[in-house]
Amino acid sequence: MPYGEPDPEDPLALQGIEVPGSESETREMARCFAEEFARMGWATPRILQLFQDARYAGPYRAFLLLGEKAIREIVAEAAFVYGVRRQRLYELPETLADCGEGEFPPAGPLDLRGGSVPRAVDGGGN
Repeated sequence: MPYGEPDPEDPLALQGIEVPGSESETREMARCFAEEFARMGWATPRILQLFQDARYAGPYRAFLLLGEKAIREIVAEAAFVYGVRRQRLYELPETLADCGEGEFPPAGPLDLRGGSVPRAVDGGGN
């Protein structure tokens, strides 16, 4: 088989087909999409835009079949359960002597450099 030309006998060739589904299956598919993007930290308006964008075939088809009200409910539920999570990153000082009182953030037992990090500067612990 020459490079770039598909072989009709190749059992691993990708073939797309449409699978008919019921409303409950479409609703479950929409829940999976909403949950996936909510877990990735997407905000509710951004997930709703995804469902309304024809370039995203699966979510868009669910939007067309279920309607905007149902999709809003599904996305709101996913956002409530998995919501947007905020993280704060700290740059660790080279040594404890480089940080002032209260400047050293609480950390776990190891920092990214593999050294031991106390839980609090004053030794009080958290």
